[in-house]
Amino acid sequence: MLRGTLSLIWILALVLAMASSALAADNGAINTTQTYQDQTESFTDTLFCSDKLYNITVTYNGVEHMTILPNGGITVTETETGTFTAVPADGTGPSYSGKFTFWSGGLLKPDDTGAFTFTITIHGMGSDGTDLQVHATFHDNANPNTERAFQKIMHCP
Repeated sequence: MLRGTLSLIWILALVLAMASSALAADNGAINTTQTYQDQTESFTDTLFCSDKLYNITVTYNGVEHMTILPNGGITVTETETGTFTAVPADGTGPSYSGKFTFWSGGLLKPDDTGAFTFTITIHGMGSDGTDLQVHATFHDNANPNTERAFQKIMHCP
C-alpha cells in the first residue's frame, strides 16, 4: 500500500504540474478535496521491521487535499486510517491484525523540485500474543539537477 500510494502521489503531482501553467494563468489557487470510505486493498509485502512476506489486507477511510498554487506549484496532503490483517505468505509464524494511520504531504514546485513526507503508525496484535507497534517516517527531496535524497526513519520495539 505504501509503495503504491507513494508512486500514485508522485504521478498525480507530475501530471498536474504539466497542466499547471494553464491553470496558473487565472492567478488564483485551485483546491480539490476527495474523501473515500471502506476502501479495501490486498497485496503481498513484508511487514515493517521484518523480511518475512505477508499477505496483507487493509480496509480504510481517507481524505486527499490538493492545491494548485498561482505560481504553478502543487501542495498535496493525504490521510488514511483503517484496519489490517497480515497472514504469513508461507503459512508459518503468527498472523497480525490491528489498526494503522498513514499521512503524506508535500510540495512540488514549478521547477520540478519538491519535498514529500510520509508517516505511518501501526498498532497490531499477533495470533501468538505478540505486540506489533511501528512508526515510520519517510522524507523524499526531489531535484532534477541532483540525485534524489530519500530518508527513512523506522521505530520498531
